[in-house]
Amino acid sequence: MSPTGSEPESVKQAVRRLQKWAAHHLPRVTFRPGLGKRAIRAVAGRMGVDLPAEVVELFTTCDGTEECDGLLGNWDLLQLDHVERNWQLHKELFVDGALNAWGKGVPARAVKGDWWNVRWLPFASSGSGHFYCIDLDPLSAGTVGQVILFLHDEAERYLVAPSLGAWLSRLADDLDTGVQRLLEADGDESRFENEGFVWSSQYGRDLYGSPPRVTKKRAP
Repeated sequence: MSPTGSEPESVKQAVRRLQKWAAHHLPRVTFRPGLGKRAIRAVAGRMGVDLPAEVVELFTTCDGTEECDGLLGNWDLLQLDHVERNWQLHKELFVDGALNAWGKGVPARAVKGDWWNVRWLPFASSGSGHFYCIDLDPLSAGTVGQVILFLHDEAERYLVAPSLGAWLSRLADDLDTGVQRLLEADGDESRFENEGFVWSSQYGRDLYGSPPRVTKKRAP
């Protein structure tokens, strides 16, 4: 939701809040400049998908992050060409049957129980084969464009948020309110009390336990 809680904020507004927080607390984090819609449409065309409006808004606002360790746990928002590259790699592995050896995934509410689905678009990476994906092929209980978690070495598939905007807004909320609390930021390393991607998951409590309660201090 918006910082005032009155209405949902846009993807652009949520990203701007993340940028503002990073500029103050972790200035080494770089948000790459956004792309033009023509470039975004070209990538979508090569992948053969219709991108939800929120995904287009994300990449027109920023084309991924650099040196993002800390701001989003240990994950990076991918550049759009890296989204395409990782999607293409997994598609080839899927078509070749290399992913079939892993069997089926375990479905979550609103998420299909596939090990991989060519209509999952990886947009945030752990750097070790795990991805947060935009789900363009949900179960009937889900929503096109919902955010899901793909763990390459685990069968469970998790619904993270009903939309990209809701997820980014929660990440910004966690940073602004101190649920995501910076402990240190020395040199090239930063460490948080909690990873933002963990506590910003709808099903995070199933994976990692309930998020801590944060009480805002009253102004004197």
